[in-house]
Amino acid sequence: MSRLVRIKVALGRLRPLLVLRSLAHAKRMLRNRALYRRHGIDRGVFRTLASRDIPKDGHDQSELPWLDRPGAQAAVADAEGLERFPEPIREAARRWPEQGYAVLEGFFEAEHIDRINDEIETLLSKGKVRFNRGSGRVRNVFKRSPSAAEALNDPRLTDLLSFLLGTEVGIWQSISFFRGSQQGAHSDAFHMTTEPPGYLIVIWVALEDIEPSSGPVFYLPGTHRLPQIATGDLELANGSQLFVPDKAAGYYERVKQEVRSSGVQPVRFLPHKGDVLIWHSNLLHGGGPISDPESTRRSLVAHYYGEGALRFHEIAEHPSLV
Repeated sequence: MSRLVRIKVALGRLRPLLVLRSLAHAKRMLRNRALYRRHGIDRGVFRTLASRDIPKDGHDQSELPWLDRPGAQAAVADAEGLERFPEPIREAARRWPEQGYAVLEGFFEAEHIDRINDEIETLLSKGKVRFNRGSGRVRNVFKRSPSAAEALNDPRLTDLLSFLLGTEVGIWQSISFFRGSQQGAHSDAFHMTTEPPGYLIVIWVALEDIEPSSGPVFYLPGTHRLPQIATGDLELANGSQLFVPDKAAGYYERVKQEVRSSGVQPVRFLPHKGDVLIWHSNLLHGGGPISDPESTRRSLVAHYYGEGALRFHEIAEHPSLV
């Protein structure tokens, strides 16, 4: 990470700047007021927000996504509307409460994937989209790529996601990857958090055949049922009234402990172009090591939220723009 990027990251943790960011989007942030009242959050909508700021009276089971509630395995087997999906998808839905993921093989046609790749390359060459902080990732390309937008809003897909969450879904953000992330095991719920918890669901679309040498995605089945990690679960000593703490090291260490305790072994995902992996917001996953530095791992990731949920970023302690 370059010095400039480190400075930008540090400034991104400065609480007064986070408040100014919220004020710059006041109209959108004020839409959160009703959600704050609903969840008993006695805090201004422009201030930083983390799970510790939300009353800890416990969640009524009826507030959680229906497949996160007790008895979900039996409920999904007899669920109204399940029959509208093809049998492979029905089977994936039945396994969702226990596994926390689903694989849709050959979901998108190769021609559609080729159009997405071509449009992303064109947007990059024309400077219409840029890599995020030198990370090799491009955010929210679906806002400029018609083919990416078509894929992420495919009614077959959003209907399934809405079924799994039990409510209509909207796109929170997308990320386009070109190479393997080599990111350690983590849960997206720590980065994109909802209240009530669980109203985030993620898709990963293969934009090419993925080779073992490219640092493929891995996931740990069933780990979505582990307790969702929050800031209060971490041993942190670098936060203050001025700065949001740097949580990355403490978070990844806590995840390693959870993985060791669970005994769950990772599953490597080696999809073909057009395959889709869906995972629960709290499912632990990451990127494997890259053994071929020339390899690519083109993919399109999208995070969807359940309508009516309060959205914020636990890791950075700021509410999401609505």
